[in-house]
Parts: sequence; C-alpha cells; structure tokens
Amino acid sequence: MVFIVPRALKKGRLFFNNYRLLDLIILGVSTVIAGISLVTIALRGNSVISMIVTIFFLCFIPIGVGYILVLPLPNYHNVLEWIVTFIYYKKKTKHYLYDGGERFDE
Repeated sequence: MVFIVPRALKKGRLFFNNYRLLDLIILGVSTVIAGISLVTIALRGNSVISMIVTIFFLCFIPIGVGYILVLPLPNYHNVLEWIVTFIYYKKKTKHYLYDGGERFDE
C-alpha cells in the first residue's frame, strides 16, 4: 500500500520537531515567572528556610507545570491538547439515538 503525501507536509508547523508556538509560549512564560520570583527572593534576603520554601513554590512549580503541559502523549500532541480535548468532550452535548426495542417493567 502506497500513500501519496507531500514531502513537506509538516514542515514549518512545529519548532524543534516537537513544539507548537503555544507550547513554547507556555514554557517561556513559566520560565519568566520563575526567574522573576528568583530575583525577588534574592533581593529580599530572609532566612534560609523561608528562602528554600519560597524558591520551591515560586520557581520550581511554574516550571514543572509548564513542562508537564508540554509532555508528549501518544495519540495526542501533548498533555495540554489532551486536557483541551477532554474538556471539549465533557462540555459537548451528547445525543444518543434510540435504536428500537421496548422494555416494559411491570
């Protein structure tokens, strides 16, 4: 079986052969949020324990969430697309056709 597909079918649609523009924006925004948080923490200069907790919550969590959203999944592009598809499916009105056969409970 031979499929005739243009050679440059996906050329230019993905960056680094894996990421869409939205994925790179999500990664960039999460990295910028983490960087701003890190600079803010460095300028405050509180105790070591509070700095460690703050660094964890304000720096690593945004980067972790951004990374998890762009992880590739089979049958979907990534986790973000799976979440969007799942929400669309749950919000969509489902119509089931009645295919006959009556049942009487007495």
